Amino acid sequence: MDIQNTELINNDWQIINKRKRTISPIETTRQKTKPNESTQYWLAKPTNTHNYFDVLRNLPEQNDTPTNIKIIKPPPIFVHQVEDIKPLTTLLEEIASKKYSYTVINNNQIKIQAYDAHAYNIILKELKDKNTDMHSFQDKNKRSFKVVIRNLHFSTDVDDIKSEIESYGHTIIRISNMTHRITKAPLNLFLVELERKNNNGEIYNIEFLNRTKVLFEAKRQVKEIPQCFRCQRYGHTKSYCFRNPRCVKCAGNHHSKDCNLKEPINKDVKCVLCGENHPANYKGCSTYRKLLKLKFPSSRPQTNRSNFRNASIQPGKTFAQATHNNNENNNDVSFANDNNINHQNIFQNDISELKSMMKTLIEQMSVMLNLLTTVVKNNYK
Repeated sequence: MDIQNTELINNDWQIINKRKRTISPIETTRQKTKPNESTQYWLAKPTNTHNYFDVLRNLPEQNDTPTNIKIIKPPPIFVHQVEDIKPLTTLLEEIASKKYSYTVINNNQIKIQAYDAHAYNIILKELKDKNTDMHSFQDKNKRSFKVVIRNLHFSTDVDDIKSEIESYGHTIIRISNMTHRITKAPLNLFLVELERKNNNGEIYNIEFLNRTKVLFEAKRQVKEIPQCFRCQRYGHTKSYCFRNPRCVKCAGNHHSKDCNLKEPINKDVKCVLCGENHPANYKGCSTYRKLLKLKFPSSRPQTNRSNFRNASIQPGKTFAQATHNNNENNNDVSFANDNNINHQNIFQNDISELKSMMKTLIEQMSVMLNLLTTVVKNNYK
């Protein structure tokens, strides 16, 4: 039985002969052919090989660093009382040859401009060692970056503000609370001085300090001219002044702290700039007023509104009738302006005469009072 079963099982299986798979002609083209390795004769003509990247060798090399870097020049040096320029130019050629230039401002003042910071420091040091009468300015690279914080309560601790701003990557030099110009009352404003860096402008993106909504603004330009506390002249400061000292009270050739006049309001007080009876730092000084007008001229002309005081709306008159003959009206206005100027001059002359008369009367009254006091004293004796 077992033999018969195995025979039946073997009859059920079919043996398939192996056949080799034929490759189509399309597939034969896809097969990679091995290149023929042929050796070249050593005396044969050389094969012309062309490098397609040779063109790139002639291109100029590109520099990743920006080329539009602004180089800030050092500040100029103003040398005064130059009666003979030859010793000055000889010194400059010895210490900073071809790294400076100078300009003659007037007969005895020379402006020296160094080309780099190294030449500036050398020139300034040598001139200081020779006690040269000169002044300069602070380097722009060393100036602090000033901003104002708005909407922050005046009682906020300065150390808290400093620590929070420095967490944004800024270096703070000084923080101070701003006060009212007249009443000196504290304001909700803080002046911040930062060390100059490339990220100074990012401080304007800060919106909150100590959970308070704040606003950072650039410090506004004050319409004032800096005054030197050493020589009392305008246009520079004490830190970069090397001129002879002059007193702010008595106009003497000494420092103000060494003056014998202790009170600023005194009959012996004299301005070193204009010669009048007031300190040299008085903002009403005629010299300061002239410099202020030159540096900050009025942006718009001052219109005299007195010409338009009597102007009124006339009933029953149209706009066309009112604007008719503009040339005649303009002539009338100019004539009125001339008359007004003449009247003002006359009025000012009258006021000056009245002032002189009042001054004379006051002097006479003081003399009369002195006489009366002496008469009364003699009668009581």
